[in-house]
Amino acid sequence: MKLSTYFFVALIATSLFSCKKDNTTKTCSLSEANLAGTYKIAALKYKASASSPEVDGSSMVDACSLDNLQTFKPDYSLISTDAGVKCDPSDDDSSTWSLSGTTLIVDGDNNDITAFDCAGFTINQPDFKVAGDSFIITFKKQ
Repeated sequence: MKLSTYFFVALIATSLFSCKKDNTTKTCSLSEANLAGTYKIAALKYKASASSPEVDGSSMVDACSLDNLQTFKPDYSLISTDAGVKCDPSDDDSSTWSLSGTTLIVDGDNNDITAFDCAGFTINQPDFKVAGDSFIITFKKQ
């Protein structure tokens, strides 16, 4: 009789605490509220022209800047923190940001957001060095 009681209790406990896999996918649309947060550069790419292939663009940025943090605050201030390897002079800075559709505006400069999800975003800076080129920066949320 004891064995059947233990079996019955175990069966009830299993049914009460069993988990059902959540099949819902979290959607994250581009908005000021969803963009707010702290990010770090994940990738840098450069295209010399629309028809040229993307190449690694990390050599176009000071190495000490690659680990900096960019904090987009809900009050539309942007805080750049010289994290990790320190630059001399420091890269600490503050500016303002806003979002208009898929355009991220930082201190009046327009940056096209070409990809966005809750984990990060990618911007395209056209005419970075010369007319027709572009600099592509991917940020990962911290």
